[in-house]
Amino acid sequence: MRLSRRDASESYLGATAQWEQAEQALRAAAHDVLREHDLPLVEAEGEAAFYGPKLDLQVRDGRGHEETIATVQLDFNQPSASI
Repeated sequence: MRLSRRDASESYLGATAQWEQAEQALRAAAHDVLREHDLPLVEAEGEAAFYGPKLDLQVRDGRGHEETIATVQLDFNQPSASI
């Protein structure tokens, strides 16, 4: 599994605290699964989408190429209601 995180640049939407909370939630969910199979979590700083972090399930095919077979992605670019 790969956790794609933001870096220190200003190119991401949402508050830093919101990102930290989301990254921690994804990290905790990944560790719950990976612990059972003794697999590592790869953290990739700067690889998140501009609108939120993501968790990718990576596998290697028969040729040794890495492929993504599933993604959980959080999107902070949602409209908000103003009253």
